[in-house]
Amino acid sequence: MNTGNSCKQSHLRDRLHFFQAKFKLGLISLSHRIVGLFTWLQVAVTLRAFPVVSATSHEPVSADAPLKILVIKLDTLGDVVMVLPLLSALHQRLPHAEITLAVHPSFVSFFQKISAVRVIGIPTDCSKFFRPIALPLRHYQFAKSHLQQEAYDFCLIPRLDTDHEYAVPLAYFSRAKRRISFSEHSEKRKSHLNMGFDRLLTDAILPKDVLHEVQRNLTLLNAMGLQTDSASLQFDFSKGLPRQAVQFAQKHLPEPAPAYVAICPTSGHSSLKQWGVKKIAAVAAELAAQGRTIVLLGSASDAALGDAIEASLPAGCVINLIGKTSLDQILAVLMRCAVFLGNDAGPMHLASLVNTPTVAVFGSSCSHRFGPWAESSQVLAGVPECSPCSNHAAGRCRICLHRDTVCMQMVSVNETVRAVRQFLPLYTPPAASGALGNAGLKA
Repeated sequence: MNTGNSCKQSHLRDRLHFFQAKFKLGLISLSHRIVGLFTWLQVAVTLRAFPVVSATSHEPVSADAPLKILVIKLDTLGDVVMVLPLLSALHQRLPHAEITLAVHPSFVSFFQKISAVRVIGIPTDCSKFFRPIALPLRHYQFAKSHLQQEAYDFCLIPRLDTDHEYAVPLAYFSRAKRRISFSEHSEKRKSHLNMGFDRLLTDAILPKDVLHEVQRNLTLLNAMGLQTDSASLQFDFSKGLPRQAVQFAQKHLPEPAPAYVAICPTSGHSSLKQWGVKKIAAVAAELAAQGRTIVLLGSASDAALGDAIEASLPAGCVINLIGKTSLDQILAVLMRCAVFLGNDAGPMHLASLVNTPTVAVFGSSCSHRFGPWAESSQVLAGVPECSPCSNHAAGRCRICLHRDTVCMQMVSVNETVRAVRQFLPLYTPPAASGALGNAGLKA
């Protein structure tokens, strides 16, 4: 009798949570429409008050042309990392072009170290309430002071989802002759919040197929008249990693690569993408019992997660580097690991960037768009009816309709251990393969 009442109460709590979540989503949708109307008025005023001369010809560009190209990517780490193959493709197809990458100031140093393009930082920190007013004004001032005199021929904004950082207005204020991005109608949420943004572009591309974001970004080259059929999904590391980063990795991970399994417990900016510390710790314990050393990676804000995992494992089988590494040091560490395990977050994309075999746990975000793209990788995903992978109407969930993230709980410890183990014998130690040597050293 008590069991029946308990089940009934649990069912009622589930239904109550479901309706509360639906109500919140309805209010959010309404607020988005209101912001969208304000944005549309902003765009109308911008077009009238700040007219820009755009290119009237969309002829294919010549490979020998000394073009000036601005790529704006003001998003989080993982999103920016997925743009790097696009930069490599641009450099390969237009070797005489001068390419500038605009990112958040916190990433400038990192991308200057690993890429051959000019990198500039554009602040976007602003409260959500004042963002629709403050960011466009700040972008106008920045563009007037730093971008307009550059006379860019092209400006690419590789952002399919909602443009929360107002990169499209920034592109317009830069006065680039051609401004290429994905249409405001690419996604329902974007069509509300970014209403009118297509009018600020010369080329508003409406996607038709579901592609990984790395592949999607490369399609911007088509609008420039460049071929993408042979474009590589990997990044050109010819510039190499800083010597200090490589030495850091060699010091902390002195053994051959098969000895190490990198794990990052963070879920980035969304708790809905968190698989769970207990499950991650269970996988780590299984791998440690097989003689593997666990290397924990993450930012300082993930310290509590790392401490909980480390405390659950025998002494001597964990190297806890959470909060102790720069981004280039993380890359060097990943190059010395046999496999990486993590959620949909920046470190997972860094692992793909250096082609480290990757196992990624997905559920509340679409693995088809945001999954690992390393040559050897596997996605473990729970796909209930509400999952973004079920209908691709949205790239990720922002509010869960369930009390627990059902999609993440559908992924078991045993299948995760099996997925990681399958890559361990496939990886050749860097000392034998020259992985670090290929990346190069920089004084």
